[in-house]
Amino acid sequence: MKKYILFFYIICCTAAYNITTLALFKQINNTYTIHGLWPTFSIEPLEYPSYCSHDKFQVSLLEPIYKNMKTYWYSDQESNVEFWKHEWYKHGTCSGYKFIDYFNQTLNLFYNQTKHFNICNFCKDNCVLNYYKNLTFINSICE
Repeated sequence: MKKYILFFYIICCTAAYNITTLALFKQINNTYTIHGLWPTFSIEPLEYPSYCSHDKFQVSLLEPIYKNMKTYWYSDQESNVEFWKHEWYKHGTCSGYKFIDYFNQTLNLFYNQTKHFNICNFCKDNCVLNYYKNLTFINSICE
């Protein structure tokens, strides 16, 4: 069983909302995995819409990115498919993205923002990385 020692957010933007939270787990071995991509109304307090539609979860459409999903977006508490299904219904349906685009965009944000993860290594609990809409880094906040 993997242990999560730090949970933090990267704030960036999507087409549907000005702010979107890319939530990540920091593993004990100092690697990061994806929790989810959440459209966000406000950061403090963190408020977001959820369960916006009944658009179907279609695991077969994830086939082209399945290997990367298993590597970077996995769960040690339930099956990966159940975890992804939960993230899709709770957050993805509010993101403004079509099904496969939601998962692709999350992976792309994860790949493109890894350069900023080391900024959060000194945080004890949560870390927020703030970005402008074009993903230009603004600052980090530690808790």
